[in-house]
Amino acid sequence: MAVSEVNTRLAASGQAGLRARRDQSFRPPAATAFTAIGRALAGIALTGGLAAITTPGPWGAAILGGMAVLFAAYAARTLARHMAVITISDDGITVAGLVRRHIRWSELGSVSLRYFSTRRDGENGWMDLVLRSGTTRLAIESEHPAFAPAARHALSAAARARLALSAATMANARALGIEPDGGRSRP
Repeated sequence: MAVSEVNTRLAASGQAGLRARRDQSFRPPAATAFTAIGRALAGIALTGGLAAITTPGPWGAAILGGMAVLFAAYAARTLARHMAVITISDDGITVAGLVRRHIRWSELGSVSLRYFSTRRDGENGWMDLVLRSGTTRLAIESEHPAFAPAARHALSAAARARLALSAATMANARALGIEPDGGRSRP
């Protein structure tokens, strides 16, 4: 997702200000999970089909079996991510899935906002928001509906706590139209 698409989502979500409803719960759209699980099942079918129609030697069977395991792990991870519900409140952020994790805004230790491009010109990429507090780590990708409000709340909390933000995080926040006021810059 390009930065301009993320900005469009921010505007469309009505998250122009930080004062939103008390608790907002978000779950990824079913279409994204179905697409990813479909890809994983196609990979499993392809590797299983190759193993069935050919008689691979021990190395071929190990490679095809390993690939099938990777596709199955990808499907399980996608399903687990889709089942997770992200709740954002004035107090903090909670991810409730297979494991429940919670970070209070007042205990936020670090914020990282990274952009990954799929092309050399910097277009067609996605962002990744990583929040840490002690040993708890939460990551939200820009295609998730909770990304925009989580980024706004997290950067606001980072500014209140005077957390050091990397130059990349500050630049990516500005690209989203969020001014990371008060955050100290770190290399």
